[in-house]
Amino acid sequence: MAPPRPVQLPNPPSAALPRHSGQPYSRLYNATLAAHRAWSAAQAECLRDNLVTCVYINAAWHELLRDGLSRPRLLTFHARHKYLLLASDPRAYRALGRLLADLDAQPLPQLATRYFSALLVALRHCPSRGAHANVLQHLSGYLKRALDPVDKAELHRLIDAYGAGDLPLAVPLRRLKQHFQRHPHPYIAQQVYLQPYPDRLDLRSPNHA
Repeated sequence: MAPPRPVQLPNPPSAALPRHSGQPYSRLYNATLAAHRAWSAAQAECLRDNLVTCVYINAAWHELLRDGLSRPRLLTFHARHKYLLLASDPRAYRALGRLLADLDAQPLPQLATRYFSALLVALRHCPSRGAHANVLQHLSGYLKRALDPVDKAELHRLIDAYGAGDLPLAVPLRRLKQHFQRHPHPYIAQQVYLQPYPDRLDLRSPNHA
């Protein structure tokens, strides 16, 4: 089987970010891709999306640690990543929720290390269309009182079409973001799922399933 088409990995957001076993993230990506030459282009794009997402999450985690780890900050960090985690690995979403439900079960530094390690493992998964559609439906629920019947029906039609494989993720995602720009919601505004990295990277392009 022919190898997937070449996929360019954008530079990490900061040279100060930790490397993986001393390697730049782009080298790790290329090495992983070379080891799975039978992967489809969609699988290669998923790897790229996941890796770049984790670079930015890693940066946010180190910022949290620099500011000072605390229980409220850890819970806020988790809340911001809940829908990203739900799309990637629903089982891990539930397990990490249980882990954080009892913050006094162990010292905070050890618990935080367990949490972040498990989060990164969960985010290695390529979300299915069904998982993405489930998250999109959850997010659309925050708009149920803001949208008129026409806009609401159109949004659900786009989500259903994506779930059926007729549209790329970028289409319903773009419409959701447009609606939230017109009808802001403070909780959704913090969700990393909607903006895991800057738009200039253009990873969730119209060709990205």
